[in-house]
Amino acid sequence: MLFLETAFGFLLLFAGGEFLVRSAVALARQFRVRRALIGLTVVAFGTSLPEIFVSLKAALIGAPAIAIGNVVGSNIANVLLVAGLSSVLATIAFKRGLLQRDGIAVLVATLVFLVVAATGSIPPLIAGAFLLSLVAYVVTSYQAERKNKQIADLHAREAEEFPDKRPAWQNLALLAAGFAGILLGAELLIGGAVEIARLAGLSEAVIGLTLVAVGTSLPELATSAVAALRGHGDVAIANILGSCLFNLCGILGVVGMVAPLPVPDEIIRFDNWVLLGVTLGFVLLTARGTRIPRSLGALFLLGYGAYLASQFIGISGVNGAG
Repeated sequence: MLFLETAFGFLLLFAGGEFLVRSAVALARQFRVRRALIGLTVVAFGTSLPEIFVSLKAALIGAPAIAIGNVVGSNIANVLLVAGLSSVLATIAFKRGLLQRDGIAVLVATLVFLVVAATGSIPPLIAGAFLLSLVAYVVTSYQAERKNKQIADLHAREAEEFPDKRPAWQNLALLAAGFAGILLGAELLIGGAVEIARLAGLSEAVIGLTLVAVGTSLPELATSAVAALRGHGDVAIANILGSCLFNLCGILGVVGMVAPLPVPDEIIRFDNWVLLGVTLGFVLLTARGTRIPRSLGALFLLGYGAYLASQFIGISGVNGAG
């Protein structure tokens, strides 16, 4: 029953996220919002909503380790799982340097997070700064894209990955259904995850880094995989980088302003270094390269498998049961 409840939570998160993003994109188009702005905000924010609701719920019920683990684990999954599987399905090709700005922003946000996390907690003031920095980045990026047609076209194509011609009232209904699905899905997933951690003798951090992170990354996986199959490799990469930035600045910003966010020692000692390594490698790849071939995607997946295994067998006692 417990696993069915958790699986149903996954399903609701995925379906709710899909309904919400598609209806929000359609409504934004009907209100004549520029496509580039839709891709930069609605798509990136919408695919990160499951992480926000799940992390907020975890923090509010006194399980902040799941919230922090979800952010760190989701960003690791975005690179190794989402980019890996998407490139295995179809070689991801993109123009050299087109995504350099977003990549640098993600790397800087990651480094700042690691420095703050090393203190053992994320205080509300720092969380607020994270959120404000995200707002400032979106605003300045949109202003810059109005002068750069290539990047503006890239984020416009992100919006085009969600074609929808329903009337406005149907999109409003789907938007409400999407929010409801994500709320209920977060409730079921967190309840199930906490109980699974207790029964299996695992720390909440491990559950957040693995089970919860994979579940909340499903919208990014679906969006990037579809973009890759359609030959829109730059859209797939932009979606991954945007999600990573929203996770670090948006989720930690929102959750940290609402509830205390202590950072578990095991995440500081091990997982944050994994996060830095995969982020740095991915940013360098997208800044200097032009493609992610299937062979490299397969290595990403193997790396993610090894990372998941490390969580359950423990690395020098770092991520053992708690």
